[in-house]
Amino acid sequence: MTSNQSDIDKIRFALNEVLSQRDVFTSGTYTQIVLALYDKLRRLQTASANKSILAANPDEIRLVSVMFIDIKDSTRIAQQLETEDFKTMLADVHRRIAEIVQEWGGEVGQYLGDGLLCFFGAHRSRTDDASRAVSAALTVQKSMETYAQQFEQRYAINFAVRTAISTGRVVVGMIGTAEKKEFLAMGTTTNLAARLQNLANPTEILIDAETYRRIQSNFVVEARPPVQLKGFEDPVTYYVVTGQRRLADTEGRKYQIAGIDLPFLGRKAELAQIAQAASDVEASKQLRVITISGEMGTGKTRLLHHLLESEFITFACVDMSLRNQAQMSPYTILHTLITTYCHINDDMPLDVIEDTITDYFRDIWPTPDGEAVAAGIGHLAGYGFDDSPH
Repeated sequence: MTSNQSDIDKIRFALNEVLSQRDVFTSGTYTQIVLALYDKLRRLQTASANKSILAANPDEIRLVSVMFIDIKDSTRIAQQLETEDFKTMLADVHRRIAEIVQEWGGEVGQYLGDGLLCFFGAHRSRTDDASRAVSAALTVQKSMETYAQQFEQRYAINFAVRTAISTGRVVVGMIGTAEKKEFLAMGTTTNLAARLQNLANPTEILIDAETYRRIQSNFVVEARPPVQLKGFEDPVTYYVVTGQRRLADTEGRKYQIAGIDLPFLGRKAELAQIAQAASDVEASKQLRVITISGEMGTGKTRLLHHLLESEFITFACVDMSLRNQAQMSPYTILHTLITTYCHINDDMPLDVIEDTITDYFRDIWPTPDGEAVAAGIGHLAGYGFDDSPH
């Protein structure tokens, strides 16, 4: 861990300690401590980001998902709060949103008073930058709903944020004076995200057509009528994100062009290696893990599906796909496995789910410890068994 990261972690720990013991301090003292810690944290984070930025090419064109988030009616809130309370609220909201954005692989480009300008893919483009941005926006939405309840209970003032995301090619680089520089992504994409944000209602997440094209299979969206925006000659098509789609069992299995099946070609060396590994597993009855890795578009998924249909795979296969969002939840693969093979649905009571899982493992694990295995795996998968003696 770098010295800078260690300092950031220490400031976060101190900040959480102060936030959890608000009643210990007078109002004025609490506000000053929190603002000082927030300011220190922001400067450390900015310094860390700028250091990595300056080490890279400072100006280049990249495909970036740009996200604007702001507090709806912040002027009204400022008029109803004491100045120090308003500053504390802004700092707290900035911190919460910035942490979520960073967790999803994004970065904060600018703190804009009542909002933030965030980038996904500004330094290193990934195939799922748009999905990461939308996932971050949904996570922010959920976090801010909880914050809004606390805020409204304390001040009796409505609170909500609104979000807009646009994806496209922008010029990224450092701008500003020698004394103060900021990392920005400049271009039509950034302008579009800003315009869409102004259209958003409280708690809404709006996305442009390019973002929609990249995330439509992963998220539930609603189309809105095209709208004329300032600075754009043609009406702009945009959408509202309402949630995440359930992963289809057959995702990733379409190997056709214009209805014509594409044959599987090559990969003889890889197939021979995996066939030998399968044979060794069957003979030794010991676990073997095979990892297929490679750049995007090199045929990893196609090779996997071909293997599952091959004659030398004679044992039962479990075929699952998980999206990048799953990395935020522990034991997601196990949860998906149990859900699929035990035919669990959202309407089943917990006691029925526990019985279903137990019966399933008794069938496939015909040993005295089958019930204990069911309880252990079911618990890890998030399906109860809290009262199980196992």
